[in-house]
Amino acid sequence: HGISDTVSRFVQDSQDVYRGLNFVFAKSLREPLKALFAFLVALAIDWRITLVIVISAPAAAFIIRRTGKMIRKASKRLLQNYGRMISVLESALIGIRVVKGYTMETYERTRLHTVDKEMLRHQLRIERIDAASSPIFETVGQIVASLAIVYFAQQMFEGRMEFSKFAALAAAMAAIF
Repeated sequence: HGISDTVSRFVQDSQDVYRGLNFVFAKSLREPLKALFAFLVALAIDWRITLVIVISAPAAAFIIRRTGKMIRKASKRLLQNYGRMISVLESALIGIRVVKGYTMETYERTRLHTVDKEMLRHQLRIERIDAASSPIFETVGQIVASLAIVYFAQQMFEGRMEFSKFAALAAAMAAIF
């Protein structure tokens, strides 16, 4: 693939590894432990409510998996175009005398602009997917929370649940989501 592609992959992969490690240590360890603790609290208070939480988990997992695949695909294309951009830039800079001798500056500028535009398109796709995923997760969470609150209210009105249990379960569900 050439030196420029190798350098491009090294730089981008190093940054991705750094971001990935930050994510793993910051969220991937902390958030599941919080969710597990909240799940155990909800289980201890009322196992039926916990069942609602367990039923909604596959929907959230599906959305997360689908979003991840889309971002990975767009990121791969972005990295390929990044390598292509460095290759185009490298060839223009190495042959700068030839480019200037044949007055090919406009051609080289157009060639680089085309690659940059393609990179921007892939970067915008990643950002759109990322921006759309948060409202989707929030909507699913709000639907599940609304159903649980309706159930909680029904239990309270029928005298089968006290307000303190309701508040504890609502807090545990919020922590899980």
